[in-house]
Amino acid sequence: MGISFDQLTTRLYLGSLPCEPIDVSILREHLMVTHVVAVCAERPREVLAALLGDSGRFFSYVPIIEASPDPALLRRAVLAVEAALGAGPAQTVYLHCWLGRHRSAAVAAGLLVRQGLFKTFSQAHGFLRERRPEVQPIELGEAFAVMIQVLANDMDFRFPARGGATLVGDLLK
Repeated sequence: MGISFDQLTTRLYLGSLPCEPIDVSILREHLMVTHVVAVCAERPREVLAALLGDSGRFFSYVPIIEASPDPALLRRAVLAVEAALGAGPAQTVYLHCWLGRHRSAAVAAGLLVRQGLFKTFSQAHGFLRERRPEVQPIELGEAFAVMIQVLANDMDFRFPARGGATLVGDLLK
């Protein structure tokens, strides 16, 4: 079984854990992904880095535990995606957790709100569900709801001092 993913914006994909070398080939050669942000605590960093054949240039690891999301790690994951996208206009990011429906979706929602593409996490979540039906409804995913609430309550995080175009690119319809 290969990876499952969906394109959210012109520069951002959301999906499941890449497990096989063919998955990495799909990311690099077909999707033209330049950076992977893993928020999957179930696989050690070393295992993922070895699979990706990377020492840190292509890969960021923020191990978020779904049952008890740490607000600092949620922020760090969103900032890791921003940093990867901010490295240049040709950067494309693949954001994943185990199945691409809770933790990585919470990080994606936080990023979309932080970048000003949506005013609320509810709006961002609705968009994510349209683009990637595997994303769990907030009411069915208790951990997802907690993660969204953590980011929503962090006003300094939600409204960064910046101007200009978003880093994530254009939303896909």
